[in-house]
Amino acid sequence: MRLTLAVVLWTALLAYQVEAHQALWNYGLFGYNWPYQASNKTQDWNSNAVVSPLRKTQNLTIAEWFGRGMTKYPPRTGEFMSLPSGGIYQGEIACNRAYTKLMQQPSLNGSNLTPFACEGGTMHQINPLVTSPPPNNTWLGGTALAIAYTSDVDTLKPSDMVIISVNFTSVFWREIDYSIPKGLPPCPDGGCLCTWNWYHLAGHGEGYGQEMYNTLYRCNVTGETDSSVSLALGAGTVPVYCGNDTSSCVTGPKTPMYAWMAEGSNMPDSPIPRYSAGFGFSDGAQTDVLSVAKPSVNSAARRRSTNPSIFRFLGTILRPSDHRTRTTNGMRMRRRIGL
Repeated sequence: MRLTLAVVLWTALLAYQVEAHQALWNYGLFGYNWPYQASNKTQDWNSNAVVSPLRKTQNLTIAEWFGRGMTKYPPRTGEFMSLPSGGIYQGEIACNRAYTKLMQQPSLNGSNLTPFACEGGTMHQINPLVTSPPPNNTWLGGTALAIAYTSDVDTLKPSDMVIISVNFTSVFWREIDYSIPKGLPPCPDGGCLCTWNWYHLAGHGEGYGQEMYNTLYRCNVTGETDSSVSLALGAGTVPVYCGNDTSSCVTGPKTPMYAWMAEGSNMPDSPIPRYSAGFGFSDGAQTDVLSVAKPSVNSAARRRSTNPSIFRFLGTILRPSDHRTRTTNGMRMRRRIGL
């Protein structure tokens, strides 16, 4: 009885404290245990600092807004958001760590979870909440996952990120799918860095607008990867608003959209950015992200190693002794030049 009462009181406390803002929760998230480090024995089961919006009125610097300013609060060693190339990443959007089945206090055992991105729906959807049918996608803004092929968070820049997946029907449901393009290159040692991006549109009775959301993760690409290509930092182009005129949309890989910040913005204040067709995005995997992918260093080296001209060159510098000696010397020479 005492334990049951404690759980009820804890759930009620969460409902009272929770804010109607959102984040994609994962153990690879920077700042998920703020104000403590992720490795700290003290776990803040009621953590919601990363869901705080980034507003124009705050005049934020890049260090303050990029990754929600949580770059000094990395995930625990070995924790990554796993993105299956050619598959689907299944995640949870919520206004508090406690409202996710992955990261909530174990004693709650899912007792306080709803199908929506926050208990009873969030004010940043539709007010009053309409659940059937779901609201028009154009009211929601859409959300996007972006990736940078580096593990060095200290040198990471907002422009390094490239969008790889968009979900038009968000933010609305707690559980969400992001389709990941097939053939992405694998991450370097130490993994990649990813961001989740969303704009609150407002205008439908769900609160005020001019809010940007940007959270940072250590991530890793698994599944159907292609090690013969690489995706350079900053390979994306800044999107532009094209509305229904698809001929004026930016094609190919795109960077996330940043607006209203004191520094680092790449979009005008209006119209409010959204991850939708009106800004050149498709719903799901951004398959055009690999249109600028280049052969990786390793694959180029493999091609050089099988170039007949190299073997002709080797043949001219080897003495015409018996076949076995020539082969042995050739192998030595190949090792010497790194083949």
